[in-house]
Amino acid sequence: MKSRSMLLGYLLTVLLLFSVQTSIGDLPANPSPSRQIIERETDSQDCERTSDDRHVPAAAIDMNAVPYTVENTPEAFQGYNLFVLGRYSTETGNVDEQLLIMDMEGNIVADRYIGEINTFSCPAELITPSTALVGTSEGAAIWNITDDTMEYFGIYGHHEYEYNPNADTIFTLRWLEVEIEGETYLYDTIAEYNKSGDLIWSLDVSTFMPPEQWCPFHDYGGGHPDISHSNTIFYEAEDDIIYYNSRNTNTFYKISHSTKEVLWGVGEYGNFTMFDIYGNQRSNLFYHAHSVERVDENTFILFDNDLHNQTDITNHVSRMLEIEIDLDSMTANQTWMWQAPSTYYSAGWGDADRLPNGNRLGAFGYWSSGGQFSSSLVEVDGEGNIVWEMQFGYTSEYMYGVYRMERIRFQPHLVSPHDGQVFPPDNSSISWDCWFNYRNKEVFESNYTLLLDDVKYSEGNFSYDTFWRPTRLDFNISGLELGEHNATLLIGDGYGNTASDLIEFNMTAVSLVRVAPSVMEKGNPANRISWTGFTPSPLTCKVFCNGTQCLEFEWTGEEILLDPANLSVGNNHISLEFWNGTERVYDEDFWVELAPTLPPAIEPQQDAALGLFWNMSFVLEWNLHDTSPKSWSIAINDTTVASGTQSSRDYEVTWSVPTLDEGIYAVELKVTDELNLTSYDSVTLVINPPHSPVIEPAEFNTEIIWGTEDALLKWRAHGSETWWLFRNGTLFASGSSSGIDIENPIESWQQEGWRLGKYNLTLVCSDGSENRTSTTWVDVIYSRGDAYADTFAETRSSWYLMGSNALGPPDGGVATVFLDYGNGYLTLDMGEYGHILNGAGDDFTVIAGGGEYTVSVGNSLSDAFASLGSGTGNQSFDLLPSGLESVRYVMVEYHDDDAVLLDAIVAIHFDVVTDDTTPPIVEGPEDITGVFNETTYELHWSCSDATPWSYSILIDGVTIESGPWEGEDIPLSYLQDAAGTVNITLVLTDLFGNNATDEVRVTLENNTPPSDNLILTVVTGVAVIGVAAVSVVVYVRRR
Repeated sequence: MKSRSMLLGYLLTVLLLFSVQTSIGDLPANPSPSRQIIERETDSQDCERTSDDRHVPAAAIDMNAVPYTVENTPEAFQGYNLFVLGRYSTETGNVDEQLLIMDMEGNIVADRYIGEINTFSCPAELITPSTALVGTSEGAAIWNITDDTMEYFGIYGHHEYEYNPNADTIFTLRWLEVEIEGETYLYDTIAEYNKSGDLIWSLDVSTFMPPEQWCPFHDYGGGHPDISHSNTIFYEAEDDIIYYNSRNTNTFYKISHSTKEVLWGVGEYGNFTMFDIYGNQRSNLFYHAHSVERVDENTFILFDNDLHNQTDITNHVSRMLEIEIDLDSMTANQTWMWQAPSTYYSAGWGDADRLPNGNRLGAFGYWSSGGQFSSSLVEVDGEGNIVWEMQFGYTSEYMYGVYRMERIRFQPHLVSPHDGQVFPPDNSSISWDCWFNYRNKEVFESNYTLLLDDVKYSEGNFSYDTFWRPTRLDFNISGLELGEHNATLLIGDGYGNTASDLIEFNMTAVSLVRVAPSVMEKGNPANRISWTGFTPSPLTCKVFCNGTQCLEFEWTGEEILLDPANLSVGNNHISLEFWNGTERVYDEDFWVELAPTLPPAIEPQQDAALGLFWNMSFVLEWNLHDTSPKSWSIAINDTTVASGTQSSRDYEVTWSVPTLDEGIYAVELKVTDELNLTSYDSVTLVINPPHSPVIEPAEFNTEIIWGTEDALLKWRAHGSETWWLFRNGTLFASGSSSGIDIENPIESWQQEGWRLGKYNLTLVCSDGSENRTSTTWVDVIYSRGDAYADTFAETRSSWYLMGSNALGPPDGGVATVFLDYGNGYLTLDMGEYGHILNGAGDDFTVIAGGGEYTVSVGNSLSDAFASLGSGTGNQSFDLLPSGLESVRYVMVEYHDDDAVLLDAIVAIHFDVVTDDTTPPIVEGPEDITGVFNETTYELHWSCSDATPWSYSILIDGVTIESGPWEGEDIPLSYLQDAAGTVNITLVLTDLFGNNATDEVRVTLENNTPPSDNLILTVVTGVAVIGVAAVSVVVYVRRR
């Protein structure tokens, strides 16, 4: 499988992007006078070729070796498909083209190899029913389908060849280098040639497109900023108008061919206020679009590639889009769109057509590999349902693409809406909608013949409307005799091709259709009895209900409505009669049951109060009946927990009672009908404790990190009155069960003696007569380690968005890695102490969505990484192929298809710190030296440690206080009542046995010589130690 990055050298002239946004306003008429412009024509083709020096094409593409599938449905507009299939060699980069006409099932009707040329220079469309204008390796050519011959003209261009029937000339696009103020830019010329290859008309698009409109994503072509990147010329012959599309400026223009005046533009640099299909004002409606075509008076269809979407560079959702403009308000509105699935994304190329039956045909034709298919041709109906599709696959050697396509027929198309209808004998007409053989841009004249009952009735001439809009042919058939008839319309295309359509119809004096339910509920506005039809002359209508006349009026064909108020509850006999004077010409009768206006009926299948034991399975059932059923819902204590539709008059609701805690619950069934009448049924559920206690599994993580704040040991016990919690066989806590939850928070890891290791926690619950025991093993650990990336390396990441979203554990927030001028990539750093280790089996998992990606790993950002292969979605990788024992960096690179949505890297084997060798940090007071005057000294030690455990205070080696230490500072109030020297020592110990000490020497001297018999007394709490030497009183107060 090849990465798209292999194609970039070839595609730089195709994937070129658009410009810096300016305000919507008047289009510039000319570049600034201060600019000096030097023009130089450029083209990728050899423009000096003549018809006598042509490239001889290689052998045709073997279509039997091309992988493609076709799905055809009756809803598709039937015809044939004209297009050029491009084949791209993934090994050599060569491209060759096959011109094809296929039927709707994918069978080849006609084909011709047209040489090696960029696919985007190979549009093909009919210009008469038997000839097509095609781009080939020899430039513009006309293919005669009938005898399979080609006529070449030595006209070369790119992206477009468009026929001008008014002058029998050909438009195309030519690249143009324009030098403005010392900078060279790539533009285009719209050029028109006669069939001798002479240039007879041209328009330099730089005259209305300044370089400031360069794409903000900085597209280049031929080494220069590509400003216009033109791809469409749509010539409207009747008004001598050119519709021209500039891909990179996201704007299409209407241009007068005769004056070269730009009349208006629609898009980013146009002069219309734009609104999306939801009515929101937008600065852009499309991005890097192709194939703009007029389909109606002020309506246009185009293919919106969605490349370089300025609101979201990674959007990549190609669309067929219709836009209607209003020249009075100068607004442009999206009126229809089909947004294809992301797998259809076409970064370049593309086509969209409106078909005679209202379907739309799209070419999502840009070749790709690694997805479901290489390119796709799709037809959808007005609601967006796919009704026809041709998909081209790819092989290890080739990818296949289609720049544009056309649906064609070899004869006209006509449809009548009247087949099988009934007509009155007077003032009746039948009609057909007619379309030309293909999407015509000029008016074609032709003729018709109408046969009635196989006899010529009318004939004449008519003109086909343009852009494949329907031409309506109406025929008056008043005066035909009553009874069955047929009509046949034959039409031609002016080139000897004809089509016909036959309809059968009935001429009758009276036609009537009844709409009435068999059962209806009194007062339900949704129920009605009505008749529709027609009559050639007024008739007297009489309606009877149960033998009583309830309506009489002169009927001329309007809708007849019978008020249900005329009916009685029960079965009703209804009859309708039409009278022409004293003659009854029509009658019918039927029965309707009218049910009384009643709320829904509910029949509960259980008692109104039920007592259940906790966790006991039980199903509640109700039988419902209503003439106008609608919906039901179930609530517990006024909170809706279930709902549904009552789909029939007699309906059963069954509902399994969920597991509820002990208590009393009000269950209510609510049933509503179409008249908004509501009925209720209530059930009181009493959930009793189980006969003997039941302890649910512990509701805490059994692997607890030492020192975690708010750590909570929690169980749920049902039917318990008293509980005891034992830790490693020793009673640790106990209490009475005031509710279901039994909670024991860890308030102090030190005071409660929680060291590292495994603990057996046994919970015993009693209901006074029976005991139940639940044992949970808890592992108190120092750290679980860090299995996730800590940061990402910006110096080794490119073409990504929101890189920080890939840090930490998976949380649904994603970094986006996408294709731009190359494959995007993001390098994640697992941290200095969180390396992924090479263990048994897979070593880490990439949590991602979107397209395919490749993964490589390393330990230095300056060295080459080792590749581990490619993947999609959530996929695990083994470090073994890298040859590395551990890795710090993981690089995820876009490979193919949609953008990669990277959530996290989750290590399976990784470094975990299991101990702490750093001793506590302690900063104590300076030694004290002074004169004894019975002053109290405040000593203060600043203390800290990641895993504090205990402290001790010693005076001259004797412990005077010790206890748990939770990391706080240690204070000491010290009073010495006699002169002398004392050593006060603080000893701190952490969880791993690392110690830190600090000693303070207190030296106090008398002003008078000391006596020989001094006594040192240390008082701390109630402890008194006598020492013969000096007398000192020390007060210790912990803070």
